[in-house]
Amino acid sequence: MNKYIGTYRIACEFDRRNLEPIKEDTFIQCASNGQIYRVSDNLLAYYKPKRGNSEQFATKLIDKGVKSVNNYSSDGDVLIYFSEDSLDLVAVEVGASKNGADIKPSSIRNLRKLKWFKDNIQFYIDKGDYKEREELTEEEKEVYRQRFSNNINKSVE
Repeated sequence: MNKYIGTYRIACEFDRRNLEPIKEDTFIQCASNGQIYRVSDNLLAYYKPKRGNSEQFATKLIDKGVKSVNNYSSDGDVLIYFSEDSLDLVAVEVGASKNGADIKPSSIRNLRKLKWFKDNIQFYIDKGDYKEREELTEEEKEVYRQRFSNNINKSVE
């Protein structure tokens, strides 16, 4: 999935024991906690951990021209395989994120977006695996304000 860095927001999975990034396990972040990930050389999958009308969604993808659509959904989630050639069509339908497309997949900014991490953040803080961002002091804020105003003044001139 690394070839899509810069086009879509690519994230990787993190080990839930120690928050180490699993750099080989990457996916495209989509709306409603959905993910697009690689199954094989030319086959991708869309996964959403919520119920949905997967038959209707698969039919919609086929009508849009998506190639090799196979529905492997269950009662509790949606799982649809499709050809990599059709990624752009599927990405539009599932709300693939383009915001943050240049962020490294293993960035802590991707970790902060994962629901399981947000639900257990205090556990990882107590364990010492994660540290909250510290608030800037007033002096540090003033330095940034001065830099910002100087940059604005330079660009106006």
